[in-house]
Amino acid sequence: MAWLHEMRGLWWRETDKVFDSYPGQPARQLLGIVEMVRDHVAADGYVGCVYHNTAAEFRDPQHPGHQESVQHAAEIRKQPIDIARKANAIDPEELGDVLLLVIDGIYANGAVLGPSGPIGLGVALAEQVIERYCPATELRP
Repeated sequence: MAWLHEMRGLWWRETDKVFDSYPGQPARQLLGIVEMVRDHVAADGYVGCVYHNTAAEFRDPQHPGHQESVQHAAEIRKQPIDIARKANAIDPEELGDVLLLVIDGIYANGAVLGPSGPIGLGVALAEQVIERYCPATELRP
């Protein structure tokens, strides 16, 4: 459980760095999170998302590891929705959920196919989706 708590803290510290890199630019922060995930997955030694792996290994909903994974997933789901609201997205809930699917796809695909697989397409897909939901925002000046 300590490892899961440590990984949860790492997520928040890393996303805080993204926010610091793009202050006052919530749409760009959303894209930055996806870029962060891609970079993490492309790094040497990546073996899969610790939360996906834990939830798959401990499928009993009462198992503490499974519960920790579910709680983390719920928090992660809320994060892009909250940022999408700040970006004045057309439908913040939907944008957040679509980006979560992109992020989870990068994590899952990267664990199997590695950095030579299609994980890089996740960033391009996220950019297109963000532009669709935040049409008044310029992501790349």
